[in-house]
Amino acid sequence: MDIIFVEIILITLLSFFQSIFGVGLLLYGTPIFLILGNDFLYSLSILLPVSMVISLLQLFNNNSIFKLKFIKLFSFITLPFLIVTLLILIQFYKNIDIKLLVSFVIIFFSLNNLIFTKFMSIFFLNIKNQYIVFSFIGIIHGLTNLGGSLLAITSSQINSKKNNIRTCIAYGYFTMGLLQLIFIYLFTDINFEINNFIYILIPILIFKVSQKLYINLSDLRFNRVLNIITLIFGLYLYISLN
Repeated sequence: MDIIFVEIILITLLSFFQSIFGVGLLLYGTPIFLILGNDFLYSLSILLPVSMVISLLQLFNNNSIFKLKFIKLFSFITLPFLIVTLLILIQFYKNIDIKLLVSFVIIFFSLNNLIFTKFMSIFFLNIKNQYIVFSFIGIIHGLTNLGGSLLAITSSQINSKKNNIRTCIAYGYFTMGLLQLIFIYLFTDINFEINNFIYILIPILIFKVSQKLYINLSDLRFNRVLNIITLIFGLYLYISLN
């Protein structure tokens, strides 16, 4: 089967999923594209523009985005850590492997979110703990492109409504993706290819259909499904190391 056809199928399925839950394309797409034999930075050059388009479509539905506490913390804490980490990644990405750390962080937070809900609520009430988590999002995403799990968990803790949860995730993915692309195209030899235009059209075509499913999800179900998904992926990352 032609590799481009396989990539189109994968991006379509993952774009549909991310259009509903806010995560999926980078979280699952990155390791899948690596398994297909693609270079890490090349994989990012394909997945990031598609993810950013989905995020923009989701952001259009919330006019009060900059009033949200999450957005302020993310902008002033996560993004600076992301920039520093990207500078390190560009130089040493072939020698960096922190999957084990990522999997433990994801499993820890997702399990606590599902089982110890009161503990996690208390944990996130502490502003110092929030600073640590927002810093971690930037570091993990900068090094691995897998910060989406922690981004989703943090958003679901700080927000209660699914619209705000998904809006914050979309803002996080869009701003991080923009910075990642700038660094990739400025400091590496990766170029934007014509196939990328085809991939960008996919989320635009399927977005309205996906929103019909999104509307039918309650706030509680949305939150639970999101945390179960992140837990499964964290376990997958850990198992894949053995």
